[in-house]
Amino acid sequence: MDDLDLSHGEPSADSKEGEEKYIQELKKEIKMLYDEISRLQEGNRKLKEEFKSVKFDEHFLEHGNTTKKTKFFTGFPDYATFIWVLNFVYQHCHVQLCCPKVAYFF
Repeated sequence: MDDLDLSHGEPSADSKEGEEKYIQELKKEIKMLYDEISRLQEGNRKLKEEFKSVKFDEHFLEHGNTTKKTKFFTGFPDYATFIWVLNFVYQHCHVQLCCPKVAYFF
């Protein structure tokens, strides 16, 4: 748009063609951005569906790569250490567990 020749009151034919070309380039870029947004939204939708199928329950740490999962989610080096500490704490805890899911570990 810097090509406008304002000295005659109207832009020249060359500057009009330049503007039209620039507008077409912008339209192409906008289309590419909309396509990218659509692709990202579809990926997001798929990840949300995948996330719905993951359950974080009492069996979560037992399946798959338990060492990696246990270390990530608990900080303990492996599942056996996690269960040992859980049992140790439970044996010295005088509070009744009200959650049956926690009782699964004992």
